[in-house]
Formats: sequence, structure tokens, C-alpha cells
Amino acid sequence: MKTMQSPIRTRRQLAEVEALALTLEAVQRDLTAYRAALSRQLDFLHHPEGLPPVDAGIGKVVLKLFRGEPPAPSVPPPLTAAAERRTSRRRIGNPISIVIADEVAESEPMAGWVMDRSSTGLGLWVDEEEPVGTLLRVRPVKSEEADWWTEVVVRHCRAERGRYVVGCQFVKEVPWSRLRMFG
Repeated sequence: MKTMQSPIRTRRQLAEVEALALTLEAVQRDLTAYRAALSRQLDFLHHPEGLPPVDAGIGKVVLKLFRGEPPAPSVPPPLTAAAERRTSRRRIGNPISIVIADEVAESEPMAGWVMDRSSTGLGLWVDEEEPVGTLLRVRPVKSEEADWWTEVVVRHCRAERGRYVVGCQFVKEVPWSRLRMFG
């Protein structure tokens, strides 16, 4: 004989699953940070004289990890409406250095990093605030073709650790051969 599960118990179980998913995301972020630190340490061991200078943002986090200091514990972000609207899975990986230019290339291109990516957009980390709705052109610094750019539109921008996290959506579908260049 089957017994019906109470709605309260079902809600509790769903909340537990949600909490476990958030914990898993936090662990993945921490592992990504450790991976970056280990890569830096490996680069140092192979080329101690040619180690690039540490930049003010992510470099501080990597430098702390490099020195053996534990990272600040990750607190999972609360679920937001934006997370529910996402149409494709976001992948977090090694930061990829990129060049960012405005739509008409009026100003000098600036440097940035791709922190996460999906088939529909990129999460960037940049030095300057970008207004929502701005059309940008981006390309990886180490691209095989120096003249190709991918157009994105800014969907959100927020300050974080002295820089800006910019969520961008691709203007048109990006082929896999180019998408893989962003990590």
C-alpha cells in the first residue's frame, strides 16, 4: 500500500536539494580558484623569472592561494529571477583574457576576462562600468584570427571587488569553433 507524502515533507526535500545544488556551485567556484592558484604556482616553478605582475583584482585572490592562504568561504548566492530566466547552462572555468571594443571602435580597446560562459552569452570581469544595453565587440587575446570579433549586448553590470561583473548576451548565434575560444 502506497502512502502519500505530505506537502510539507516534499517542500523540505526540495529545499534540501536546492541547498545541495548551491553548495555544489560554491565548491565548484572554490575548485576553480584553487586550480588557478595551482596553475600559477606551476608557471612559477617552470619560469620563476618570467612571472607576470599580479593585477589588483583576481591577482590578489590568486596570490593569497599561491601563498597557501585559504580563500574566503563561498556563500552561495540566493536564487534570483535572473537565474530562472537563463536559457542555457553557465560554465565556470579558467579566466580567459579578452579584448573589448565598443560598437564603432571609437575608443581604445580595453582588457577584460571571461569568467563564465554559456552558449548564449559571457560573464565578463572588467575595469570600467558598462551601461545596460551597450553593444560591445569582444575577442580572446590569444585568438587564432586577430581580426574576428564577437558582438555582445550588456544585460547587467554590478560592482565587485573594485571591478565590474558584466553579463553579456551574444547578438547572434556563435559557432562552436569561436565559442570554444572563450573557454
